[in-house]
Amino acid sequence: MVFQDPRPLVPFLTDFLNRVEAGHALTRATAAPARVALASQPMDTSHSPRPGFVTIAVMLISLALATFLSEDLACITAGVLVAEGHMSLPLAVLACFLGIFVGDMLLFLIGRWIGRPAMARAPLRWLIRPGSLDDASAWLSRNGAVTIFASRFVPGTRLPTYVAAEFCIRPQEICRILLTGSGGVGHR
Repeated sequence: MVFQDPRPLVPFLTDFLNRVEAGHALTRATAAPARVALASQPMDTSHSPRPGFVTIAVMLISLALATFLSEDLACITAGVLVAEGHMSLPLAVLACFLGIFVGDMLLFLIGRWIGRPAMARAPLRWLIRPGSLDDASAWLSRNGAVTIFASRFVPGTRLPTYVAAEFCIRPQEICRILLTGSGGVGHR
């Protein structure tokens, strides 16, 4: 009724608001016990309309973008939406997966765009000795899968690890490390 035609509710709401303003509305203390018991029951959402295509698309995009700010909070929000019946589990998982995947790829791209040429310019060239990037490449090639996996669980390490992985290892090698869990690839 609220969603399809709210006009029939206007007189009831106006009457209620007028009683509240006048101080004549029932409160928990003055209402009948049966009414108080009914009010304590959970809201029945079975009559709520199902979300349309645009609403679902906005929820999916919002969840995916929310993973850029906080993956944990976005996944918890998705779980709440599923538990309350506002979104299906497959769509919630898809939105979170896409957001996390795109976010991770953007971190790799940051490394690609900045890349090794940035290491030759000040101030980074002052901080990194000439052979250290090759040493880091060799180490990350040997320990890439464990390092990238562990960075998902250690706060504050994902951004530097993903950017360093792009500095040090070719994208094809990163994919192979992630998929096979093997190291030992050559460095650039």
